[in-house]
Amino acid sequence: MKSLTESNDADQKDIATPPKPTTPPEKPAADPKDKKPDPATPAPAAPADKPIRAKKKAEPARPALPIPAPAAAPVPAAAPAPAAAKIEDSLNEDELQMLEDSRDLEKLNGQKHGGLGKKTENYLREKQKRLAELKADGVDPETDTEFQQWEKLNQPTVTRRDYEQLRTHRVKEELRKEPNAELEEVKHQLFERDERPKIKKEVDDVYSELARTALPDEVNAEYARLSKEHGATKAWQMVEQSHKLEVEVTENVMNAAVSDVQLFKSLTRKGPTGRALVQFDDKNPDHLRISQMVADTCQAFKEAGGPRQIQDGKWFVTRDEWNALPLEQRRNFWTFTDGDLIRVAMGGVKPVIMKSIEAKRKSLEALGFTRAPRAAAPAAPAPAPTPTAPSAAPRPSPIPSPSSTNPSIPMNISSMASRLSAD
Repeated sequence: MKSLTESNDADQKDIATPPKPTTPPEKPAADPKDKKPDPATPAPAAPADKPIRAKKKAEPARPALPIPAPAAAPVPAAAPAPAAAKIEDSLNEDELQMLEDSRDLEKLNGQKHGGLGKKTENYLREKQKRLAELKADGVDPETDTEFQQWEKLNQPTVTRRDYEQLRTHRVKEELRKEPNAELEEVKHQLFERDERPKIKKEVDDVYSELARTALPDEVNAEYARLSKEHGATKAWQMVEQSHKLEVEVTENVMNAAVSDVQLFKSLTRKGPTGRALVQFDDKNPDHLRISQMVADTCQAFKEAGGPRQIQDGKWFVTRDEWNALPLEQRRNFWTFTDGDLIRVAMGGVKPVIMKSIEAKRKSLEALGFTRAPRAAAPAAPAPAPTPTAPSAAPRPSPIPSPSSTNPSIPMNISSMASRLSAD
């Protein structure tokens, strides 16, 4: 046997020898780093530096409102057992008076008459029970000594002095209530007397401001030019003739606007008794419309975002959110005042006027009406003292009632009664 270390020639012959390659191997690709630059080829230009752009500062995130979560709906309780019939339903007038007196004496002097009301009620219940039994047995209670003895021992005792004190107390209470009610009404009437003229003055100021800022530019320019030549009143009369359509639409929109302002102020102006000049009525469509306008204005401002949302480090909230905030949290937020709401609304009057005028013109043109060209302005007269131009056009008509206002005017001053107040 051959050892494992001995070679085996036969075995070695069986192993095939690999053939020698007939073609030389390919040279490895040259490393680009080892390539020498060609003097005839210009060097590539260095990449230009990228401009440094300032990163846009992210707006601060609105904090979550600390509004308490609404209480969970209560679990329906089992139907209560039918209540026992009230004893008052079965008492005669004298017994009712006895029960009422005992309860009032307990309220007046609980230390002396504590439990008197319940004691009297129990006495009357037992008395009714005994009387029913005597009646069933055909016994007259007036002659039944046992019943008479029981009644004498169990009837609650109230002295004449107690009744006199109760009577005096009741008279004082009536005298105290009546003057208070009358005084509250007098206070409110005085508040109305003093406040309504103030609101009228404020509404007139709003109208004057609109006359300066909301008139169409062409009407305003014509009025200013004619005022210097003919005075304020005559100039406005001339403008009414030359720009009849524009003046009519403008007056309608402005009157509707100030009518809403007047109603808004009347709903929100409260006197010393806590009553407003006009009490909010959730059945009144004009009251509901004003309330919705307040909500729409607040929501539009909030959704617009931007830095105006934060004032003195406080975030803006709508009127509804403000009223839902706990009192101790309100110092961290702010909302629109009544004056803010009116100023926002007045800023939207002129665009409404311009859109209404354009719609009116198109409507008339569709019917075949065209405006005649205006005559050339007359030559300037001889120099004369120039009258002082008024600050606003004279108001042509009183404020219409809310029912006659133009419903298309987005008087964004509008949940309900609560959002009309931001106390």
